[in-house]
Amino acid sequence: MTNLVQTVPADAGHAWRAVFAALGAALAASVRAVFAMQERAYERARMAELDGDALKDMGLTRGDVERQLQKSDWRR
Repeated sequence: MTNLVQTVPADAGHAWRAVFAALGAALAASVRAVFAMQERAYERARMAELDGDALKDMGLTRGDVERQLQKSDWRR
């Protein structure tokens, strides 16, 4: 049976740490993207509940709101 320490290069541990760091960064970015999509969906739902006067105060029309409600976060 071969000794594992002899078959793995000395810098292999460093390479694996870099791989895991990159995977961790990708996972963190994915989680942030999901949370951002959820936040935008929540904001769109809240915007849909506003009355005409509130929309007018913000400089929006009902058509603006309808366009926002039709957006899909997957098409960004």
